[in-house]
Amino acid sequence: MKVDRSKLKKTPTEAPADCRALIDKLKVCNDEQLLLELQQIKTWNIGKGGTVIGSARCKEFRTHEGRLKAAYNLVQRGITNLCVIGGDGSLTGANLFREEWSGLLDELLQAGKIDNEAVLKYSHLNIVGMVGSIDNDFCGTDMTIGTDSALHRIIEVVDAIMTTAQR
Repeated sequence: MKVDRSKLKKTPTEAPADCRALIDKLKVCNDEQLLLELQQIKTWNIGKGGTVIGSARCKEFRTHEGRLKAAYNLVQRGITNLCVIGGDGSLTGANLFREEWSGLLDELLQAGKIDNEAVLKYSHLNIVGMVGSIDNDFCGTDMTIGTDSALHRIIEVVDAIMTTAQR
């Protein structure tokens, strides 16, 4: 029996309709709506390994202006701790954000968006980075986040093929 490999491909369109609808909605929210929507999100069990919901690091955060906006949003909401789960792009972005943090606060102060008190209060940003990769290619860890689900999916597919082959 021939395996239909198209069924094994992982694309954002494989996400359930309610997930896709929410993702599309979040892309056009203003800051206040975004915060409300994020507070209401539960979890989804999509039943597939890997990133199928299109959650790559946003393009806006790749720019200095985007990180400046992110810094302002964190200060406005009193957030000083971040946990970033991702691969090389997300962790590199988090490290850059950490390196720029004091400069971003200075820029916000110069622009009159925050005051001296806020600069002192939020002068330190704590970031924890956790490797989320199905590749399991990070030294010093037994298993990265995502590897277990990827391996589980592989075992399911191999078991299905073996069952079919035995018939």
